[in-house]
Amino acid sequence: ADLARYKKPAEIDLMRTLKQTLDPKNILNPGKLVPE
Repeated sequence: ADLARYKKPAEIDLMRTLKQTLDPKNILNPGKLVPE
């Protein structure tokens, strides 16, 4: 997904932080929604 087009950088950072918190081993859809 091209989130940078639709979301502010702070929103993407928040999404990335939530993803890392909920999925620390990055096994759930790695790299699909939030770019790494």
